[in-house]
This record gives sequence, structure tokens and C-alpha cells, in this order.
Amino acid sequence: MSSKPPKRTMGRPIFLSGFMRAPAGRDRGANGTGKRSQLFEAVEPTGLVADVQRHWNEMRGERPLPALADMDFAALSRQRDHLMVFDVVPQGAGLPPRFRERLVGPGILALVGRSSGGAWVDEAVDPSVRAEIIAHLSAVVTTRRANCYAGSLIAADRKFYSYTRLLLPLSSTGKDVDAILGCAIPDQLT
Repeated sequence: MSSKPPKRTMGRPIFLSGFMRAPAGRDRGANGTGKRSQLFEAVEPTGLVADVQRHWNEMRGERPLPALADMDFAALSRQRDHLMVFDVVPQGAGLPPRFRERLVGPGILALVGRSSGGAWVDEAVDPSVRAEIIAHLSAVVTTRRANCYAGSLIAADRKFYSYTRLLLPLSSTGKDVDAILGCAIPDQLT
């Protein structure tokens, strides 16, 4: 049985191919905020996702933020296929930064039906969720704090997946966020 090719937008693959709205009544809250959107719900990291945040904290030590070079990816072997790194690319005074995929793990690529990363997020993300995903990345830059959200999608294999996505700020200077470490793990793997 052949599967349909992934949806394309303007000749580019869609980053996340089919988000579903968060189920009603599933408000677990996050970081005390209880934030919820139509597509994502702020949550506290647990399981494998929490392990990534613990590693980030260990690498940070007493500093405000760790650098990408501080991260020991060998210590994250269980999450390796579901890690992402985004470069934060300043656009000039008064303009928000853009985000470029530096690394997208093969587990994520398989879910979304893509063969490689390296794209600009604002060009690769499905238009139905683009603004919200960019807002999550931008919040990590402006607050210099992690955020963690639960979401759901219909993956490239046409199966429904719930997942947890964690975004962590990184800084080569210790001040400005110049990269973001992400982890998106389907609930079926945690």
C-alpha cells in the first residue's frame, strides 16, 4: 500500500504536517502559567523530555545560560533522534529574529515526512501553526527561559501522535540567546 507524499507549501515540505487541536479538558498547566492555545498546551516536562532539561541545567551550572558547545549530546543518547537545534539569526534593529534549523533529529524528520533539516522555520512550518511556533521560539529568546508544550499531529505515516516539545535557550556569550535546543518526543516513547 503506497502512502501519499507529504503536503508541500510553495515547493517546501511542511514542518509539522497536521496539527490537531488539544483535547478539551486536558489543561495540565506549565510553569505555573496554565497557558493554553488552540494547538498547544503549556506543560511541565516529564520523562525523557525532563532529562533533557536536567542536562541543560547541569551544563549551565552557575551561569545564566549554557552554550551549544557545552551540551554533551552523548549524554542524551535516548533522546538523540528527537533533538533539534535552531540558530537565532538577528535581522536588525526593531525586527524579530529568524530561526534556522541547524539540526533536526531523524525521529522528528520521519514524523513530519522530511528528509533533512536546514530550513528557515518561517518558510518550512505549516502555515496553520507557523505564527504560534515562531512565538514559542521568540519567547525563549526574549525571556531567556525554557518553554514546554504538548501538542498533537497527524504524522507523515498518517497516524495520530501526541508529543511534548521542550525549547531551551543557549548562548555563546552568556547573555544573548543565539541558539535554541529543542526536544520533541512522542508520548508513545516516554
